[in-house]
Amino acid sequence: MSSIGILLTFMWSAATRIWPRVTQGLAVELDAINAIPELASARAAQPRIKLLPARYSFLQLKEWHDRVSGPLLALPGVILTAIDQESNRLLVGIDDWSAAADVTAALAQFHVSREAVNLQGMEINEEMPAEEGTPPAPSPADPVTLQSKIRPLVGGIQIARKAGDATALCTLGFIAERNKIAGFVTNSHCTEVPGGVENTTFYQPTTEDVNKVAVESVDPCYFWKGPEPSFPPNCEPIPKPLPAEDMCKDSEACRYSDSAFASLDDAVPVMVGYIARPTRTGTINWDPPNTFFKIVGEQSVVIKNTFVSLVGRTTGWKEEVVNQVCANQKITRKIRGKDQVYDYICQNFTSGAGDSGDSGSPVFACLDKKDATKIVECGEAVVAGQQNVNVKLAGVRWAILSTTGRRFVVYSPIGSMTDGTVKGVQNSNNDLGPLKKCADGAC
Repeated sequence: MSSIGILLTFMWSAATRIWPRVTQGLAVELDAINAIPELASARAAQPRIKLLPARYSFLQLKEWHDRVSGPLLALPGVILTAIDQESNRLLVGIDDWSAAADVTAALAQFHVSREAVNLQGMEINEEMPAEEGTPPAPSPADPVTLQSKIRPLVGGIQIARKAGDATALCTLGFIAERNKIAGFVTNSHCTEVPGGVENTTFYQPTTEDVNKVAVESVDPCYFWKGPEPSFPPNCEPIPKPLPAEDMCKDSEACRYSDSAFASLDDAVPVMVGYIARPTRTGTINWDPPNTFFKIVGEQSVVIKNTFVSLVGRTTGWKEEVVNQVCANQKITRKIRGKDQVYDYICQNFTSGAGDSGDSGSPVFACLDKKDATKIVECGEAVVAGQQNVNVKLAGVRWAILSTTGRRFVVYSPIGSMTDGTVKGVQNSNNDLGPLKKCADGAC
């Protein structure tokens, strides 16, 4: 697990027995956190910090997690491993309870206490809807929505690609510039094949030739531990070897994010650093169309209970709360008729749920108008006269995680796609390389 955020969990062993030393250590930890702007702003989302007794130190949990995450994810039925901050345990997600015995045996083999691990039933899936034919053209009197034809292009709006006789729909994550080439970021699984460049053509909003806007140009190969270290087979360029702690098992394809970059056609206008801001939460209506979330920074590091928002072509604008950070997750996709296992390293997820077509949705944190370092709730509606709200980009959504009675949105942190800014917490492992993505050169 190369992107950890060690300072963010605040686990102090045997707090009740060594309280004087704990409180003294707390001050030192908080001083260290406040010295890093990205961490200070992440912590600002918390109204207060509660000290709780902890049986295990975070460093102990991390060492265990680094040791067993790969072997556990290689087991049939295991789909997630993480450090559960609230319970002071490791979390192992399984979609088949018959895997429980294998998990227990693996923990014993790697000398990890079974009492330090919580097993939880869950299911992970991603959806990208296919629509037969082409929907009718909207009337000029129809309200502007995230599914309308939008020029200039901005984040949060519908994009499409051809899928045989049907249309596959996703969401444009954010406009960016890579190596001086303008384009946008969306999910790798929104291309024809995850990993590798097949020159997928993207349209906005529908797949008529006149709506062509971009062509897939960067979709890194997934690392594959085998005779050829990349997936799909013969994918170029072959990725760099992963660090030992991030190494996935044989026949499992690994990456740090579900992301791809599409280069824009020369004639397509864009607004770098802007995400469409619907009229209120829970809607795709966008009126007036010059109201935006303005990207002024990135927030790759978040902590549990941080407020974040998502804007997707199906669900619209949703405000959610971060529920889990830096979980290693596994998903099985059918690629060209065959099942292929993919591992994603250090992913976050939020409360709430998206829907089909929301893949690629930008995830971001709103900033306080008076204190630009503080993350706050965005609010539920556009305030009259307020056109732009400053935000920090947090990542892109790619899947839904379901547990008993609850659903969560899974997203790849922005630092896993582009160059991370918090060295020592978010390591520099990333998939797309440096991206210019902020409005007016703000970051």
